[in-house]
Amino acid sequence: MLKSCKGITLTSLVIYVIVLMVVIALMSGFSGYFNKNINQITIKEENNEQFTRFLAYLTKDINNENIKFAKTGQENDIEYIIIKFEENEEHQYLYKKDSIYYINEAKNKKIRICNNVNSCDFEYDNTNKILTVNIIINNEEYTKSLNVNIN
Repeated sequence: MLKSCKGITLTSLVIYVIVLMVVIALMSGFSGYFNKNINQITIKEENNEQFTRFLAYLTKDINNENIKFAKTGQENDIEYIIIKFEENEEHQYLYKKDSIYYINEAKNKKIRICNNVNSCDFEYDNTNKILTVNIIINNEEYTKSLNVNIN
């Protein structure tokens, strides 16, 4: 009587190794293809998205209950908004060379919020506590007036 051989035979082991090598080769080919294409992808942001992101940062600061000071101005071709809070934290929005930056020095953050900005004008009416923002991004004009809640 012949015994039944259960387990892995040499033939099945060779077949498993060959199949595994084919699967690994296919996976590496696909991943190489995707990695090459990732480098070619450029993300084009719409103007509306950039302005919305700017407004998201600005309204978060303006709606904060701990604002003690807000100021706008221009210095050396840099248009700016400075917002100071009670905890001596300061957030700045700078328009410089076709970009708008958000700066939080306390947390060492400098983020470019908008690019391809043609012009930018920040105005703060101290008596009515209204901040007006006029921005032109890729020749599209955006204007927004925001009430500032200063304590």
